[in-house]
Amino acid sequence: MNEEYLRRGIIGLARTLSNYAHSSFPPWFGGHYACAVIAAYYFCRDNQIDADVQHALCVQLDRMMKKYDQLFLPLEKGAEDETLISIDDILCSLGRCVSLKMVSGHHVIYTAYAIQALRDRPDMMTPTVMQGIYDLVNGFNGRADGIDPRKAFDDGGDRLPKYGDEDEMVNATFDGLCSTAVLADQGRILFQGHAMTWAHALVTLSRLGFPKLAEEGYDAQRLYLEEAVRFDPGQMGEKVTTNDHPFSHRFWSKDFEALDRDWEYGHVFKYLYSFYDLIERVPDAAKRQECERRLLYLI
Repeated sequence: MNEEYLRRGIIGLARTLSNYAHSSFPPWFGGHYACAVIAAYYFCRDNQIDADVQHALCVQLDRMMKKYDQLFLPLEKGAEDETLISIDDILCSLGRCVSLKMVSGHHVIYTAYAIQALRDRPDMMTPTVMQGIYDLVNGFNGRADGIDPRKAFDDGGDRLPKYGDEDEMVNATFDGLCSTAVLADQGRILFQGHAMTWAHALVTLSRLGFPKLAEEGYDAQRLYLEEAVRFDPGQMGEKVTTNDHPFSHRFWSKDFEALDRDWEYGHVFKYLYSFYDLIERVPDAAKRQECERRLLYLI
């Protein structure tokens, strides 16, 4: 996939707070679509995706970006004497809230995507971009809905074993995916896919060289996972599911905008990237196959 998509995904994150407006969602929600573009790029880069399949995927991606084109407009050049926010500044901002369960892990997800993309495109670390991304991450600090998992666990909410390392986190997450019920009549599965993208973001932070920061987020993800495996089907609308493999042209020929609530708010791309980046950490082949079958009910 053309690296231009990575550049535009970074711009989307930097523009999220100032350029995303929706009557039903807060400003930070627009980062879903910027992260979707970044996820699509890495999904194609890291997997054996045929050229015609990549083209079909890009057709979907381009449609989504056109719908939210205000996020992906070129950025104005900032003043040369502006103070440059650093990656360390962004990480420090996340460090103040990484241990809290809130916003389905998007405080961690947005940070991991941003830093990974910026590492691959250092030319994008301009004052305007870095300030926009810093403001997005820093905006999660001080939220009233942040839950300290230690308090929840002290109250008897500790039903999943504490993670010893990131492989245990990944396998627990896929255990949750495998253990929840499938609502075939609704094309749904009783599992919140954010448990997977949250775990993936923590793995990504560790991979980028920040394992201690990632470990501080284990308990928040674990508390969320406990809730994810008890997801209320009353919250779920009917959707269309496919038996086509995500690496196939037929899969991407589906009309995700019409059938899946706005490309599931970008998660069609994010779930695929997270899943295939993590699934090889599951040692059992039969379990990997079952996880892949259930993945179709998430996307």
